[in-house]
Amino acid sequence: MDFPRTLVEWRNNVVVTDDEVPYYDMWKLPFLIQFFHDHGLDFKLWIPVNDCELSPPNNNPRLHDYTYLSDYPGPPTRFYGLERAIHCPARTCWNQDVILRLISIDGDISGVEHHLALKRLSTGEDSFRGRNHALPVLQELKYEGLTFVVFPMMWSAHRLWWFYDLGEILDFVLQVTEGLNFCHERLVAHLDISYDNILVNFAGGAQFPKDFRCWEQVAPLRSHFPVRYYINDFEHAAVFSEDSEPSDRVISGLPNARWGGTKEKFLRRVPPEMEKTEPYCPFRADVWSLGGLFQRYLGVHLLQFSKKV
Repeated sequence: MDFPRTLVEWRNNVVVTDDEVPYYDMWKLPFLIQFFHDHGLDFKLWIPVNDCELSPPNNNPRLHDYTYLSDYPGPPTRFYGLERAIHCPARTCWNQDVILRLISIDGDISGVEHHLALKRLSTGEDSFRGRNHALPVLQELKYEGLTFVVFPMMWSAHRLWWFYDLGEILDFVLQVTEGLNFCHERLVAHLDISYDNILVNFAGGAQFPKDFRCWEQVAPLRSHFPVRYYINDFEHAAVFSEDSEPSDRVISGLPNARWGGTKEKFLRRVPPEMEKTEPYCPFRADVWSLGGLFQRYLGVHLLQFSKKV
């Protein structure tokens, strides 16, 4: 079978099967599964429970992978919302839950910078740096021009219950700022900084006590484990050579314009310079986006905390 030859086609492609599960069918083709198996990835894909959620393929306890539960009773989350064909959850033979992701296709320019960003930040010696908050790559595999990577399964930060106190908010701000600064030190501009691209080492499960009136109060959660935030999704990144001149580290237009994308396909709020034709500094654009993230998601709550202090 011929695979889609661009990432856009892969995202939009759904193989017609009896299961009729969108975004999932490409991953369960037997020869692709066999390829992963032959290269040491002996795993089982998570299985559909409805048209947008998957659950683990067995009831075995999840291998501890430095994600954590809260102190409230309950097992790790057993559902994963699947919205795009570009990635799929799987469970290894030793019961580690991972995410498979297609990041580039030979001949499709849209995945080149993403691949470069991961090589620079998420693999090798720098992936162990404490200040580096890019999600690490566990393995990279290539099949007929398709480059796949394996990530540890994390939790979306925007799905965590709200911050309990000012200390939790400041820790979030400091970690994400530290992570973005590390990216910039390594000459990688993310260009898609948003709350839904921040992950956290939470394994899911209960986020507040049983019978807790969550609509009235906020319960402690992040203080129950050594919380670690990760920056994810570098598909719009701009990566510059280490020997490049600072004056040459500029781009023009929206992040997706470099491979023919349109404004309608890039739905984030953008700094003014992105909508102009003149070259601009992508690192400054990242800082603008990060400030917007903090303002939108934390601004009102920080004001409330400041009134209490």
